Amino acid sequence: PGARTRARVHAMMLNSQSRLSASYLCFEAFRSQYVKRAKRDPDTKMKLMLGCAGGIVACVLTHPIDIVKTRIMTSAADAGAQQSIMAGITAMVDAEGYGVLFAGLLPRLLHMSPFAAIALTAYTSVLESIMRLKQRRADKDFFANLTPGRPVATGNTTAPMSSAVGPVGDQGGKNQTKALLAG
Repeated sequence: PGARTRARVHAMMLNSQSRLSASYLCFEAFRSQYVKRAKRDPDTKMKLMLGCAGGIVACVLTHPIDIVKTRIMTSAADAGAQQSIMAGITAMVDAEGYGVLFAGLLPRLLHMSPFAAIALTAYTSVLESIMRLKQRRADKDFFANLTPGRPVATGNTTAPMSSAVGPVGDQGGKNQTKALLAG
């Protein structure tokens, strides 16, 4: 492929990957600050707001690249198209000033920030659900593998099963194990 095609491909990849990465990194930074200050995990409404804020920051950071990409892709081949992203940025700024790099930012913000809010909230909610399910399975497997009288590691020492689960009652502690699994 020619230099023009390579520039298009590089610009599209750089734009989409940088926007997604920036959205997620900003969302996580905002979420960690929220957790630190509120001393609790954000609820769904707060996650939507944090995701929207992450999308806004990502749009502002990646918008100039998107402008250059669009110019490279729409410029005519015989009109002296730019050969690289940096050449495109330089030519645009020289001809039209720095403001051209942020032309059309508001419509993009209105489009991308709700998308980022929904996508990041859904992603983190599903991820948290999977992690809770995984933890429950690990806990259930741990308790299911316990047998009465079998030594269980508790810290640096080992103790018989009866002391790990509770006092030995009916059927050698099986009722306590069933109660733990049910709860």
